[in-house]
Amino acid sequence: MAKSPEGVAANIRAEIARYGVTQRSLADQLGMPPSTLSKKLSGSTQLLAVDVERIAEVLGIAVSSLYGERAPAVA
Repeated sequence: MAKSPEGVAANIRAEIARYGVTQRSLADQLGMPPSTLSKKLSGSTQLLAVDVERIAEVLGIAVSSLYGERAPAVA
């Protein structure tokens, strides 16, 4: 089940902090102005699925983790 856009943005912000990158650095790697990324993560501008996919790619993480989906536990 996909999270709300606010939940996905919160997950992205958490991953940015966890990996120790700045929004400015991430925006540069995505090829967008830092203000655009900031607006997408604050909810002022729509965060698209393609944005989430690109962010996951740059951070080197699974897209599903940004949607709050967890891998099943291995017994």
